[in-house]
Amino acid sequence: MTFATPTISRSGHSVSATASDFAVAAGRWTGLSVLARLAARFAEYRQKQRMIAELEALDDRHLKDIGMVRGEIWHRVYHRDQYDRMRDAALRPPTRS
Repeated sequence: MTFATPTISRSGHSVSATASDFAVAAGRWTGLSVLARLAARFAEYRQKQRMIAELEALDDRHLKDIGMVRGEIWHRVYHRDQYDRMRDAALRPPTRS
């Protein structure tokens, strides 16, 4: 199971582009910005639907291995940034007072 995103290389930096990045960029465009934002939002929606389909295809044992139960698939996909922040905070070393 892979969640691949295209990679954009810019002057030696490798940045992973997501549909939400395109939505932000589309908001700055002039002219067809409404259509561009709509297309970016639809692309982001389709990406989330594919992620849900991949996770729902797994059996309960595999979901347990990655720390998830079937009932929280939708929430984890649609609130992915919240879980990323929690994971990053857990990986940081504790600060001493």
